Amino acid sequence: MAEQKEFIVAFELGSSKVTGIAGQKKPDGSISVLALAKEDSSSFIRKGVVYNIDKTAQCLASIKKKLETQLKAQITQVFVGVGGQSIRGVRNVVPKDLPADTVGIRATRLEGNYLNILERKGFFQNLNKCFELAGIPVVEMYLAPQELANVVLTEAERRSGCALVDLGADTTTVAVFYKNVLRHLAVIPLGSNNITK
Repeated sequence: MAEQKEFIVAFELGSSKVTGIAGQKKPDGSISVLALAKEDSSSFIRKGVVYNIDKTAQCLASIKKKLETQLKAQITQVFVGVGGQSIRGVRNVVPKDLPADTVGIRATRLEGNYLNILERKGFFQNLNKCFELAGIPVVEMYLAPQELANVVLTEAERRSGCALVDLGADTTTVAVFYKNVLRHLAVIPLGSNNITK
């Protein structure tokens, strides 16, 4: 079996399914999908949070094997999208008082407004443990709503202001953009399963 060279593998752990996808970047910047595998996750992931480490690890290993079979190559590393109720956005204002005449514009106070994205420590540890047990090295974990926005929204939409609503099985994620910056992130613990019921 060949080694992973010219393709990228990503995993997303959702409340209804875990998805693994392998793709290859084309010269024009687009992505060609080479392999795709999915498995039901409703018995071990709820609201985007892992509740059974062993079952999740087995699922990840199974998806990796399915992808390797389709690719006829060995997967040596993956990227992971993080979302669900494990994350939340918290606004933070940091003021700084300045001595007179210390900046280009006369001011005695500067203020920075930040959106801090927080992730539960236990979730992060459990997720890493799952990939460790499955024998899958993780290159990096990405904020799924941010990456989804990069794919779905145009730069003009993010600049002029918009809200991206991602309706999942157990959670709904709302990401608000303005002037090309993520301004608000909220995860609501209601999803399409609630609508179906």
